[in-house]
Amino acid sequence: MIELTLIGHVGKDPEWIHPKSGKDSFVAFSIAVSSGSDENKKTTWVKISVKDKLAETVIAHVQSGARLWVRGTPYATAWEDRESRKLNADLNMWLNKMEFCSAKGEDKGQSSKKTNQTKTQEPEEDYSQLDSDDIPF
Repeated sequence: MIELTLIGHVGKDPEWIHPKSGKDSFVAFSIAVSSGSDENKKTTWVKISVKDKLAETVIAHVQSGARLWVRGTPYATAWEDRESRKLNADLNMWLNKMEFCSAKGEDKGQSSKKTNQTKTQEPEEDYSQLDSDDIPF
């Protein structure tokens, strides 16, 4: 199984999605993940979906602007722009674990409460504690 770990800021507040097909409801939100620096800075939006008990936690505690550490199973969706006919792809993730890096309005360096369902590593940017299995290359 492939797992993706990201740190980013929440866009809009999470919302419940109730599919018309009758499939299970889930919570959806997006995070902005930045890479590069200064002139080469790029922001990628990742759509996050979450079910069950963690979904209830997300609805109760996650707000727009929150900085989150997230880990989950990635997948991509392709779609065609109706006007330009250009093919596009979105990066998506089924959320397995998350932690707050900072509460809304806190400095980036301050840590806030943990909301993961299982014990995980601290989401600090020191990657010296990663196993070789956690490195994607």
